Amino acid sequence: MVRVSTWQRERREEASRTLAIFCSDGRYARYLDEFFESNLRLEGAHWVAVPGGAAPLAGRAVGAGDGDCLWREVDFLVQTYKIDRFVLVFHEDCGHYKRLLGAETSEEERTSTQCADAVAVIREIARRYPDSTTHAYRQHGTDTAIYFEQIDPDSC
Repeated sequence: MVRVSTWQRERREEASRTLAIFCSDGRYARYLDEFFESNLRLEGAHWVAVPGGAAPLAGRAVGAGDGDCLWREVDFLVQTYKIDRFVLVFHEDCGHYKRLLGAETSEEERTSTQCADAVAVIREIARRYPDSTTHAYRQHGTDTAIYFEQIDPDSC
């Protein structure tokens, strides 16, 4: 028999009403785990990992209908699990944004586009789920120092 750790019920219940949406790029998985668990205390949160993270929710998708499909999944999770908190995470050197904007675009331009997308998704979540809260972050750095910087919708 294997025993896994447990945590406080209140914390688990709060986390279970949280949906984290982030890029599926595995290079950043261990940093996301640490950020979610240690900094945001999101053990037990619902996770959605797709290329570009919330980019398809902002209409920045590769295939027609990708954003609609992702919104349907988000709607399902909100209704089923009473989600009222959203956490969006974008990251530097994102292959999804390179694919959509072109590999020759600068990191500065991709960062600006991610910021605008974060704001668009925050606004749409507020419209669809008025009793919810949303925070967006951008991850950047190297293997020796990774940072999660909160995206301020008023400064994008």
